[in-house]
Amino acid sequence: MALENERAFADLSHFRVFAVSGSDASPRLDGLLSARIATLELGHARRSLFLDPTGHVQADLQMVRTDEALLLLQDPG
Repeated sequence: MALENERAFADLSHFRVFAVSGSDASPRLDGLLSARIATLELGHARRSLFLDPTGHVQADLQMVRTDEALLLLQDPG
């Protein structure tokens, strides 16, 4: 509840973070992620699976849309 009300934060500094930007970032990632990027609102996060070209799961991650980029966050564990 505190996170939802912006009164708390989660330290995710140990997570792997990949920033993907550019006009073709969303279309390219759409084929590699199990969740839809187009419906992800600014400032929101969504769980997704990163898939290889044959559809095998390579990573479990969270994606977050910011003003500048799409962030892919992966727990190193």
